[in-house]
Amino acid sequence: MQTDVTDEISLRDVYLILKKYSRFILGCTIGAAGIALIASFVLPKSFSSQATLNIAIGADRAEFKGAPSAVGLAQGFIQQVEKESLTNELKEERLENIFKAKYDDKKALLNLTAVGESPEQALTRAGRIETSFRDYAEKQVSGAVRTNLEGSLAQSKIDLASSSENLKRLEPLLKTTPRSQIDGVSAAALESNGVDPQLARTSNAAFVNLALQVTQLKAGVVAIQSRIISLEGILKNATAFKGLLGQGFQIQTLAVPSLPLTHDSPRAGIITALAAVAGLLLGLVGAFILEALRPETAQNKINPSRNELTRGNTESPRVNPGD
Repeated sequence: MQTDVTDEISLRDVYLILKKYSRFILGCTIGAAGIALIASFVLPKSFSSQATLNIAIGADRAEFKGAPSAVGLAQGFIQQVEKESLTNELKEERLENIFKAKYDDKKALLNLTAVGESPEQALTRAGRIETSFRDYAEKQVSGAVRTNLEGSLAQSKIDLASSSENLKRLEPLLKTTPRSQIDGVSAAALESNGVDPQLARTSNAAFVNLALQVTQLKAGVVAIQSRIISLEGILKNATAFKGLLGQGFQIQTLAVPSLPLTHDSPRAGIITALAAVAGLLLGLVGAFILEALRPETAQNKINPSRNELTRGNTESPRVNPGD
C-alpha cells in the first residue's frame, strides 16, 4: 500500500514540476524553433540540377569487341569523380561535394547531379559533368575501336602479302602448263554453265585447277586491298572514324539538365521541426535540473503532503507514559 502511494505522489511531483516550469519549457521550444527558422533563411542555399543518360554500345560488331560496357563506363567515371581525377576537366575543387554520379543497374541509366549556390551555377555544373562524361566515354570506347581497327589492318596486310606471294608462285606455273582443246559442243556446254570461256575450251585438269586458284587469289587480293584502303581511310580521317564510332556507340540524354526552381537545402520545415523537438527535450531536462538545484525548503513547497507522509513513515511512534 505504501508503494502505491509513493508512485502516485511521484507522478504528482512530475506534474507539478512541469506545471511550474511550463513557461521555461515552452520558451526553450519556441526559442530553438525560432533560431532554426532564422538560420534556415540566413544560411547559404544550395540548388541541384540533374542529367539522365542512356548508354548503348554495339558489342556484336567486330570493331567494338573488347570495348568497355555501359556499366563499365559508368562505374569507371564514378570512380574518377570519387578520386577527384577530373578536377581539371570539371574546373572545380572538392568534387565529391559538388558532383554526384550514380548508375541504376535495373533501368540502365546514369544520373549525373551537380550542386551550386545558385540555380544558374547548378545548371552550368550539370552541363559540365555531362560533357565530361561524354568525353570520358568516347575516349575509352574510341581507344578500343582504334585498337581493333589497327589489328584488323595489320592482319589484312599479312593476308595481302601471303596472297600476293602465292599468286606470284602460281602464275608462272599456269603459263607453263599446257592446255588441250576439246570439242565445241562440250566447250559451249561449259560456257553455258558459267565457266570461263578459256577454261571451258581446255581438257587439262591441272590447267583448270591452277587457273581457278589464280582467279580466286586475284579476287582475294583485290578484296584485301580494298579493305586496307578502307581501314587506313577510317584511321586517318577523324570524321570517318567518328562516323564509324557513332554506328555502334551512342549516349542519349533522356533528361536534360534544367534550371532548378527551388533550393534543396537548407530545408526550413524539417530543420525547424527538429529544432523544436530538441528544444522541448532540452526544456524538460532543464526543468528537472533546475528543480533539483533549488534549496530543500523550496522543494518542499511543491508537495507538502509528501513530506509529511515521508516524515510520518520515518519517525518512530511516540509512547504514552501512562500506557
